[in-house]
Amino acid sequence: MYDVILENEYGDKLSFVDNPIFTITSIEGINPPSATINTSEMAQIPGAKYNNSKTNVRQILIKFSINLNPQENRLKIYKVIKSEKYIKFYTKRGNKDISIEGYVQSVDIGYFSLKQDVSISILCPYPYFNETQEVINNLDVVVPNFHFPFAITKEDPIPISYIDTTSSAVINNKGDIECGLKIEISARGNVTNPKIFNYITGEFIGIKYNLLPGDLITITTGVGQKEVTLLRENKEINIFNYLLKGITWLSVRDGENIFVCESEEGIRNMSTKITHQNLYEGV
Repeated sequence: MYDVILENEYGDKLSFVDNPIFTITSIEGINPPSATINTSEMAQIPGAKYNNSKTNVRQILIKFSINLNPQENRLKIYKVIKSEKYIKFYTKRGNKDISIEGYVQSVDIGYFSLKQDVSISILCPYPYFNETQEVINNLDVVVPNFHFPFAITKEDPIPISYIDTTSSAVINNKGDIECGLKIEISARGNVTNPKIFNYITGEFIGIKYNLLPGDLITITTGVGQKEVTLLRENKEINIFNYLLKGITWLSVRDGENIFVCESEEGIRNMSTKITHQNLYEGV
């Protein structure tokens, strides 16, 4: 049994989950992708010297049959699956929902068989599956300050909670692959030159900029998604050129990662949220 859903760019879906109309017979290409290893031979040295390597694109091939009303249900396929168009492939890895994005390479249908057989080929330029549930970590935490016995007076008020802006975030990457981040820095007041750094490696990313109350900085560090934007008074501004010198596009490596935020001024006015999605080599 395959729990698979295909979704096009308009949100139209073709579901194979408990669907008597279609029966999947096989799926190829959901194992870890292949890689290209570049080497060079050297005189008088056994074998070859490793130069570099890269993971190849993924091709997923889905084969299934149409069990009922071939003419009518073929049109349902055509509505969702269109050659050369975007498609998103959803499935499960254990108890986790995962997905991958690609483009329809081909759709082949055996029109003259009793149960019409369909074969769909999907090419995925970015070859890793991502967990659909985002992992969110906040670098400032609301700390409860209410406990019994409790006494409060007008002359001696007690806050029931406070924001601890010095807290670090321990982020665990439970996937197979190092992945990028989405960092959101919001300002409750004036903040000068905010910066996020990896406590373990010392790597950092930050901007040389003065934030005003209500500003939101968004930094994305994923492959092909490197952006730095400022949202101010409902207007989005590209501030890529304000990155500090010596920055690293931070990522979440396998296992435990510790991130800390700082700024030259206004650290208590700064709220930071870090989001990532676990990546997997195969299902």
